Amino acid sequence: MKSLRRLNRHGPSFSNFYSFTLKCINDLLPTGTNLSKRISGLYDNWSCPFCNTASETLQHFLTCPNLEQSWSDITLSIYTHLQQILIKLKTRHTLPSNQADFLPIITDFATVEFLPPCRYLAIGVFPAYIIADLHDMGIRQNIKKIGVSLLKHAMAAFRSIIWIPRCTLNAEREKRLGITARDKRTYAVNNNHNTPGPSQSAPGQHQLLLDRWKRNWKMGLAEWDKFVKKGSQGFNNGWGLKKDNIVVSSVVNLL
Repeated sequence: MKSLRRLNRHGPSFSNFYSFTLKCINDLLPTGTNLSKRISGLYDNWSCPFCNTASETLQHFLTCPNLEQSWSDITLSIYTHLQQILIKLKTRHTLPSNQADFLPIITDFATVEFLPPCRYLAIGVFPAYIIADLHDMGIRQNIKKIGVSLLKHAMAAFRSIIWIPRCTLNAEREKRLGITARDKRTYAVNNNHNTPGPSQSAPGQHQLLLDRWKRNWKMGLAEWDKFVKKGSQGFNNGWGLKKDNIVVSSVVNLL
């Protein structure tokens, strides 16, 4: 993530990808389940747009039966990317000729706990046993650089092959149901799809974040004000003149 943060300065397109990765890693993508927590009246029982049978969650995308071909395409994309990066880094390797042998699953049980490693990479999880798989391929150098590159490429492939088509299908479904952007901004929880008045509107995500920022900002000012009023005593009680004299208990007593 430090690498993504540093590269975020390159422009809005990378900024969008960076935001996507953070949401994906923290399971904050606007899936049906997450949307129902915010505005349940509009997104209650929102099913997967690919199979229309199970609830739409990030974990469901990993096992959805209608996405098997998409996951095969993602695995092939990761395999090809690894070949290219090994050539670029001039790293010795013995990649398997068969794609089925590339980053194999550790068990035959097809559950969300035991999936092919490429699917974990696609949602921002890097299983430790992938390093052992790389060693088995004869890759001993540039492990960290290769691992980061695989992780970013896998998430980008998941975004382009599965998530963006999902968003297109979701937008079409919202249009059929008559759900507008205004509804999503102002819809109150459990109001039977009636446009709420000003007093009924639930606070939006932006407003919640703004209120939290203001609250933390006021708390920080209050603590800083305490420190200033203590004057030189603040430094004498471990605030920062000498690191070896910092005592947690004295800082607590100061506050």
